[in-house]
Amino acid sequence: MRKRIPTGCPSLDGALDGGLHPGELTLIYGEAETGKTSLAIQCSVNSARMGYKVLFVDADGTFSLQRLMQIALQDFDETSQSIVIFTPSTFEEQSELVDELEKYISRNLGLIVFDTITSLYRSAIGGREEAFKVNRELNRQVAMLTHIAKKFQTPILITSQVRSVLTETDSFVEP
Repeated sequence: MRKRIPTGCPSLDGALDGGLHPGELTLIYGEAETGKTSLAIQCSVNSARMGYKVLFVDADGTFSLQRLMQIALQDFDETSQSIVIFTPSTFEEQSELVDELEKYISRNLGLIVFDTITSLYRSAIGGREEAFKVNRELNRQVAMLTHIAKKFQTPILITSQVRSVLTETDSFVEP
């Protein structure tokens, strides 16, 4: 049975009941430059240190080997061998990757990361009609990832960037 993947942040691990759970999808979101990618890399390193492989989808293009080196420290060579990085450049490529993801899953896969799942989505939104199609496709991708997490009992970590912050007055719709 696969184990939970610790995030490396005690308070977050406490909130997640010990880390990222097999068979579950976990969403971490926040404003730009708040450490979401670093957290995703930390979880990947922790998974690799536990002897698992990691599939890391870098949809943002922000994965840094230098950051991986800083986090992995003395076992960089070993942990980096366990992390497979995919870099889709369009929302369509991301969609194809989600559809083909099961081909890359092996017995010793411990974690799948999507960082960030919405970056290519935002660039694909055009007009109103296109937005509906793209929204539906993003929902389908998340449903597919949830299915994969459950089917293979593998934790999936997805990150997303907050584009605007709602205020108390924004939360009410006036007639």
